[in-house]
Amino acid sequence: MKVWAIKDYEIYEVEDASKSKLFYKTEEEAIKVALEMLNERISENVTYLEILQQMFAGQEELIKDYTIKRNNLLKKAKEDGITINYTIL
Repeated sequence: MKVWAIKDYEIYEVEDASKSKLFYKTEEEAIKVALEMLNERISENVTYLEILQQMFAGQEELIKDYTIKRNNLLKKAKEDGITINYTIL
């Protein structure tokens, strides 16, 4: 008996249902499940990106602070005759 299987979000027809853990009697049913899986994956990725965005927002002020300190140190080093040939950040 042929059934529909899902692997890596792709739907394909198989002869033996024992070869796949996720199998469905109709292609429509397999498509619905695959779409639900994709929607869940997209939702997880959006949540992850929102968390990263929040983390970055918290780092912005820190980056600005370090940039000001770096520029002040480079200016002081130049005034003291010290040459720095590389830039940090």
